[in-house]
Amino acid sequence: MCSFACLRCLQFIVDCRSNQSWPFSLITKCETIRQEEQLGKFLPRSDFPVLKSNLPRLLVEVNSGTKRDCPEDLVQMFLSGAAIVRFANKFLDRFKADKNFVLFAIYILYITKLAGCVVVGFLQEYRFSVGHLG
Repeated sequence: MCSFACLRCLQFIVDCRSNQSWPFSLITKCETIRQEEQLGKFLPRSDFPVLKSNLPRLLVEVNSGTKRDCPEDLVQMFLSGAAIVRFANKFLDRFKADKNFVLFAIYILYITKLAGCVVVGFLQEYRFSVGHLG
C-alpha cells in the first residue's frame, strides 16, 4: 500500500510531467526496410526522466492514451531503456567491465482523482539490466 508521501509524489509527476526530450538522440536501425533507409535518429522523450550526468537513471511514463489503447508509451519506454542499458554497458568505462548498469522505470496506466485524492489505476515498476536484455 502506498504511503501519503508516495501518492503526493505521483501527483507531482502527473501534474508536472513535461514530456521532456532527452539530452541526446538514439541511433536506430530497422533491418526490414531498404538498406539506404535503415539507419535513423530518434530523440526519446519521457514524462519525468531522472538523469545523472545526462544519462537516464529513472524513467516515469504516464499512458497518454486511454486505458484500452495499446500502451505505445510503454513500448517506447522498453525500447529506449534497453538501448540505454546496452549503450552504458558497452561504452561507459564505469559499467563496461562488469556490465552492471541498471535503469529503473515506472509506468502508470492511468490515474484518477476522487474527492481530491489520487487513485492509481495501474502502476508497474521495471528494472532494466543486462540480465534482462541478453
